[in-house]
Amino acid sequence: MGNALKGSPVATTGRQPRGRVSRLERTAVGTPATRWLTMAILRESPWYQQILKEGEQRGRQEGRREEMLSGIELALEIKFDTEGLQLMPEISQISDLDKLKAIQQGIKSMNTLDELRQII
Repeated sequence: MGNALKGSPVATTGRQPRGRVSRLERTAVGTPATRWLTMAILRESPWYQQILKEGEQRGRQEGRREEMLSGIELALEIKFDTEGLQLMPEISQISDLDKLKAIQQGIKSMNTLDELRQII
């Protein structure tokens, strides 16, 4: 336990005494106006903007991946029937969009599943 808490009720019991509220609880509970203001300030911070941007990029990338997997599944079924669909569990584990694009292109140009398996 840090020196700042030494001898305090939190240090000895591990919790705040009844009727006392920590600074963290006061900030978190606050009034709706305080919470709104805190969030407004937070949204303007550069690190919040960076985290938001990264989350949006991940979401777009995952959306592209899901669309590619859906297209691959359809192409496998059309070209190779249900036998082609047996490759989907393995293909679904791939997260690299470039590799998924190569598989899409391979389905168009390859004539057998064995040829396709070589690029998976």
